[in-house]
Amino acid sequence: MERSMPSNKFSSAKFAIGHKVRVRFGIADPDYPDIPIGGWAGQVADLEGGDPCFYLVRWNRQTLNSMAAIYRKRCERDGLDMMQMWLAEHDLEADEGGPVNIMQPTEIQTKPLNMKNQDDRIRLVFGLTHDDPVPEVKTDTLRAYRDYLAENLSFPFEAWGKKNPGRFFTTTQAVAVAGLGCDDEDERLDEHYGLICEIKIGRKRGDAPLADLEVKGLGAERQLVDDYRYWFFNWRC
Repeated sequence: MERSMPSNKFSSAKFAIGHKVRVRFGIADPDYPDIPIGGWAGQVADLEGGDPCFYLVRWNRQTLNSMAAIYRKRCERDGLDMMQMWLAEHDLEADEGGPVNIMQPTEIQTKPLNMKNQDDRIRLVFGLTHDDPVPEVKTDTLRAYRDYLAENLSFPFEAWGKKNPGRFFTTTQAVAVAGLGCDDEDERLDEHYGLICEIKIGRKRGDAPLADLEVKGLGAERQLVDDYRYWFFNWRC
């Protein structure tokens, strides 16, 4: 995803497309104020006139190779293009050549997890920070999610087994979720079906994927299971 840009192309500009430029020291990334970008160098790929003019700078290889890992991680998480950036004219100077002297972050400020944000609630499951990407569904992450749910869900709870052709329920049924099995039962972990839980339908007992269940009501169990289902269906490899 490209960063936002101005819209007027008709004012005079100090730099032309193709000019080599460098970011002035003391400048920070517009999206991440704790990431200094002084010394980053590249070539003007586009420009937008105005007051001030803005330039799309495509970073050179030295700059790309010197970017901090935390910056790469944030760009990946937020869908930003780390190959280029729009910057104001007063943030730039002509690149006269010479070695690239890139400022590195020294005071990283990681945002606290926001429990109103579903992705952040999932990061909490895995003990991650806001800067970390949400992990993919694999055996080890399923195991970690099972342990988290086992500690935080109150069993039994009522749910609907949702009709889902090709999976476990051919009609929507009311079920009681009795548990997630024992900690060492890896046969209840499946990268295709996810966590397999114990259910009761009337007097009958059985197993079903937790991802095929929708919790009744609006309690804590509803949010916990909805978050798990969101993660499972969106981060499968």
